Amino acid sequence: MVNRLNRKRRNIGTLGHVLLLLLLSPALTLGATIDAYVDRNPVAANESLQLTLEADSDPDGDPDFSPLKRDFDILSHATGSNVQIINGRVKRSVQWVLGLMPKRAGELEIPAIAFGRDRSPSIPLKVVQALATDPASADVFLEVEATPRNPYVQQQVIYTVRLYRAADTANATLSAPEFPAGEALIEKLDDDANSDVRRQGRRFQVTERRYAIYPQKSGALSIPPVRFSGQVLQTRRNVWDPFGGSYSARQVRSNSIDLEVRPIPPNFTGKHWLPAHEVRLAQAWADSPPTFQVGEPSTHTLAILADGLTAAQLPDVTLPLPNGAKGYPDQPELKDDKTRDGIAGLRQQKLAVIPQTQGEIQFPEITLDWWNTETDRQETARLPAQRFAVAAGIAATPAPPVQAAPPPMPVAPASRPAPIPEPTSPTASNLPGDAADPFDSVLHWPGWPWLSVALFLIWLVTLLFWWRSAMHRQPVAVEQTRTPKPNLNALRRACDADDAQGTKDALLTWTAAHWPDPTPTNLDGIRRQLAKGSALAVAIADLNHALYSPQRPAWSGTALKSALGELDQVASVASRPNRNAQDELEPLYRN
Repeated sequence: MVNRLNRKRRNIGTLGHVLLLLLLSPALTLGATIDAYVDRNPVAANESLQLTLEADSDPDGDPDFSPLKRDFDILSHATGSNVQIINGRVKRSVQWVLGLMPKRAGELEIPAIAFGRDRSPSIPLKVVQALATDPASADVFLEVEATPRNPYVQQQVIYTVRLYRAADTANATLSAPEFPAGEALIEKLDDDANSDVRRQGRRFQVTERRYAIYPQKSGALSIPPVRFSGQVLQTRRNVWDPFGGSYSARQVRSNSIDLEVRPIPPNFTGKHWLPAHEVRLAQAWADSPPTFQVGEPSTHTLAILADGLTAAQLPDVTLPLPNGAKGYPDQPELKDDKTRDGIAGLRQQKLAVIPQTQGEIQFPEITLDWWNTETDRQETARLPAQRFAVAAGIAATPAPPVQAAPPPMPVAPASRPAPIPEPTSPTASNLPGDAADPFDSVLHWPGWPWLSVALFLIWLVTLLFWWRSAMHRQPVAVEQTRTPKPNLNALRRACDADDAQGTKDALLTWTAAHWPDPTPTNLDGIRRQLAKGSALAVAIADLNHALYSPQRPAWSGTALKSALGELDQVASVASRPNRNAQDELEPLYRN
């Protein structure tokens, strides 16, 4: 009896568990409901679309969007949630919004997206071939063109992009063409141009952007599509919409353009390949006409202007130097002038020319071969030869010879006038009107001896005052001559170490101490005071070139050190006039 009751209790318990599982099974098996829809279907191959996935509750896991990448490019990805209260009931949903760009035309399918064990439905999608855009239906579209389609290698190609917008846009961007490394160079031209046009009765705002493309290899070259990305205002859904519509993310892609790049023509014989509309040469001297002198620099400027090439494409062309002249080039100046029609490159090269010999200097003709892309033939830009006279260099001005001091002036015993001779005959006094001699009363004036004594005393007082003043000036002069001055040891050590900057500093320090005013403040000022074409002047010019040339060549101080003897000569000549003046004053000081 007891066993029978126990079996009934166990059966009832088992039945209860089964009923409980049956009641809970719908809740366990029921997951989130996920809907999927697109903003338009069909869609053009060059336009993006928007895919929205919406779940009525939290799904089982995170979404896996990798199946989309087979036929679509994922342009954007955003997630959001929405809560609504309807008739007192709370409804919550979660959304995933993706921007997609079809990779090809045809009948495609947006695959089901897995959210853990939950899945969205798949969507069939028709992608039509991107032909000529129909302005009657498109709100945003792109047009591109390239000129010429068959350029030479490194020739300028003008690539034009036009963006048409019939609707308001926000956060709009326009990409630039991108090429693999080594295929082409691209430069954006002048500012964008904006205009309004009408097509099939619709008004479009047009933004035109231009690029200069330079193919770097011959053969086929494809200019990849450019893309517009932004938010486009959608048509309002009803007249009660207070915001006038909503924005949706949109991307529009242009067509690609294929170029056939030609190689360098076999009949081109120039040294530098320059395909351009026009190439010109120009030159100028700092002084017009230049005046050449041995050892003195004259600056020459050579300019290359090319319409259709960048300054970086222009070659390094300098003035050919004849024998008997040295040149020190400056760093070239490069400038690109960008307009809507293309790029005009300018390269300027300055050269300091220093003649080494007297006579005549002749510069040969300058030529530059280039390829005229308008006439499709080779042309040559020319500058005529030039010939100038070279004057002799001005040697270091020698100091005037030391003149012997003039002997001391003899001191007269008195400052009395020489006696006036007596008339030789009585007729000498027969002046007109028998006038008496006016000097006769002066000679017989009784106060004359006292006046002579007074003048003699004044002269003695003046001489004594002069002698005392000279005695006070002598110690100052002696103290100045004993001031220590730097020697050439520091300069020789800098030369031995091949220290260009140290040599310059030591040289300026030495000249400041030994040379009279005005003291040179730079190397060129020192060189100008030396004999033109001398070994020291040439060595200082080489030092100046090593310090300030863009190439910063290695410098050796051997040549400058061996020519330092000229500095002692210049210093002795420069200081000699001061000693001569002192020697001329010494006889007066001793009196």
